[in-house]
Amino acid sequence: SSHQSLNSSFGSHQDYPDPSIPLNRVPINVKLGDYQLIYEDGCWHSDTLPSQMGQPNKEVTTLRGRIKELTEENDLLKVKVETLLDMLALTRLDLEAAGPGVQATPRR
Repeated sequence: SSHQSLNSSFGSHQDYPDPSIPLNRVPINVKLGDYQLIYEDGCWHSDTLPSQMGQPNKEVTTLRGRIKELTEENDLLKVKVETLLDMLALTRLDLEAAGPGVQATPRR
């Protein structure tokens, strides 16, 4: 009896794909609420989703713009740090070349 109820809950074996067909050739159907997605030939598609679902919304577009700004700022800061490290290395070399008795004078 419990076997019978499981079969009725999950459907009959006829609902499952033919085992002789490779799994990568069998479409995968997923139902999420009122929407149904189908994975077929390496792509997800749906006839039930609104057309605007595949396009980025305003928040995503704004966040992508912010990411671009922050990436550019980060790149500029990396260049500034490299420049400061180069300046520090040159100052140290100048002091070493000047001899052991020379002290750096603090700037005021």
